[in-house]
Amino acid sequence: MDTTETSPIACTIGALDVDEQARRRDLAARMHAATQQMRELSDGYAFRYPVDLCPAVAEFMMLERRCCPFFRFVLELEPDGGPLWLHLTGQPGVKAFIQSELGLGEGSEGSEGSEGRVAKPVETRDNGAMSAQRVIPPSHTLAPWAEIVPGVGPTAVDALLTMPDDGWRYEVVEGALVRVAGSGLWATTIGRRLAGRLGDFVEDHDLGAVSGADGVYKFSGAETGLLPDVGFIDAPHRALVPDINKPVPFAPDLAAEVASPSQDAAHMATKVRIYLSGGTRLVWVVWPERQVVDVWRPADLRPDPDAMRPSTTLDAGDMLDGEDVVPGFHTPLARLLRYP
Repeated sequence: MDTTETSPIACTIGALDVDEQARRRDLAARMHAATQQMRELSDGYAFRYPVDLCPAVAEFMMLERRCCPFFRFVLELEPDGGPLWLHLTGQPGVKAFIQSELGLGEGSEGSEGSEGRVAKPVETRDNGAMSAQRVIPPSHTLAPWAEIVPGVGPTAVDALLTMPDDGWRYEVVEGALVRVAGSGLWATTIGRRLAGRLGDFVEDHDLGAVSGADGVYKFSGAETGLLPDVGFIDAPHRALVPDINKPVPFAPDLAAEVASPSQDAAHMATKVRIYLSGGTRLVWVVWPERQVVDVWRPADLRPDPDAMRPSTTLDAGDMLDGEDVVPGFHTPLARLLRYP
């Protein structure tokens, strides 16, 4: 049954289990890297890929249509060895949705403004190892704690090491460059306190390494790099880092995020899910205004971020404990969370 005319324009990521979501991310990363051109249509967009990518595109389409039933997918193979096109269209509102996700406007970047005409490739700055003339297919649940940087093609995690100092903090999620505004005095003070106390303890006991808010961790699979406010890797993992001047090539063992007033529990649960899925063993999400810390462990992982809940929530009268991830570390939250 054709559901594109009646389905609400809303994603149900829980329609895919954990393995299917991981497979979808891997396929999306391949498509991101292989996109050759974009064509604007009256009710959506078409993306051109090499012919040999056809099986991967078809598999991605079958997964995506389960969580996004409002999309209409059409695969087109041009004759005489021509390229493969994926047409992504749907009911009124779908095209605007795609434009929002890609940072496009009607007849703007990547478009010549008329139906079916071949668009000019999106012109963006070079982002590491990926092409500057490729676009990112929409991924509306990608990084709700941040915003996708408009007009930027697929981005390599290594490019985060050379981002401009312009007041934004940048991350890469499934090849998409995203950003959040810089934090205020309270949040940055909490991050500094935690990094200092945890860092001193880890160094004194030779337990591994601690990074601050600029530390980049590259996750396996899809091109994803996150920058926790505080990150920790244990000594065995520290020994596996091949180049200390590049992103850590795996997820941190512990990640701490200090939430901003613009971020809510659902936003941060999505980010926590990336950490836990990537192998992080303990996540602390600090809420300065509420004076609490959510503690997340791998057992809290669920296919749908909306169904996830932290193992426990600590208040200012509790101790923050490193558990078996940073054995022996504990610090009173009253001192950590107090206003500067």
